[in-house]
Amino acid sequence: MKKCELKKYFWAVFLFFAITGLANIGFIAVDDYHHGIVHFIPAQKHTAAKIIEASGFRSPVPNLFLFGIAKTAYALGIENPSNQLRFVNFILAILAQLAVFSMTAIFRSSKSEELSPACHEKAKIALFLMGFYFGSALFLTRPLIEALSAPFIASSVLTLACYYRRPQYKTLIASVFLLAIASVFRFQSGICALAIPVIVFLGRRWAHFLTLIVAGLLAFFATGLVDYYLKGAFHSSLRQYVEFNLQHSSIFGTTPFYSYALLFIGLSVPPTFISRFPGMKWKDEYRPLLPVLLYFMLFLVSHSLVPHKEERFMVPIVPLFLAL
Repeated sequence: MKKCELKKYFWAVFLFFAITGLANIGFIAVDDYHHGIVHFIPAQKHTAAKIIEASGFRSPVPNLFLFGIAKTAYALGIENPSNQLRFVNFILAILAQLAVFSMTAIFRSSKSEELSPACHEKAKIALFLMGFYFGSALFLTRPLIEALSAPFIASSVLTLACYYRRPQYKTLIASVFLLAIASVFRFQSGICALAIPVIVFLGRRWAHFLTLIVAGLLAFFATGLVDYYLKGAFHSSLRQYVEFNLQHSSIFGTTPFYSYALLFIGLSVPPTFISRFPGMKWKDEYRPLLPVLLYFMLFLVSHSLVPHKEERFMVPIVPLFLAL
């Protein structure tokens, strides 16, 4: 079976995401409305300078990115604020397809352009879950920083999985820089970087550690320069964000450390993910997904250790959860 046979299913998923983004313009969290949407909608009443000034301890990059989309809508003649938001959601629906593609491609054979029947079936199931799992299309078409980072986390783990199967410099470097982009949108995504040296170690490619170190330093330097250009100090948003959370994360929205674990158990119930699978070779099935599992667990555990928890914080790893 050729991979092109999946194209029609991809188009169906994209159509569903696009319709969701255009029809449902509700926001998920009040914080994201007050610190996000009101700063770039309507586009004709805002400027990049005002967005940077209002960013406070947060990074202005997400709002500047969304403002650029809204400004494009205005340039195309869309003046109504609601329709500008629909346009933003529509573009995010396109961006979300990167996550859909990544978590489907994770099951493809790396040896040829053809899919074995088993891989083809897994890819179809992954695509179905990514597209039609409840809430998936809604969360990934919202102007949330979590939704903005999700496609890049998914593409980073895909390239790392490709490296895990067949170690190459290009996939290793791509994984680092894609994760760096995810971290620009949501700083906490950077914790997943700890999985990359583990995969390099398992591959026994010792020379690749030097490439990893150089790529990591370049990514850190590049993302710091973005802040230097926008706010006048190297990684100023990251430093301010960490300082703020160290002081306030235990004050509001606190829940027990096991809250996110219970959340994913709850998310497993509707499609009955939790069940018995007699005869399933767990090690063989999950060995190719080790990078996905490492990203997922690092993100889950690190967020569980922080007192301040909100369900939307887990949106970046929902695609990874569905793949697993």
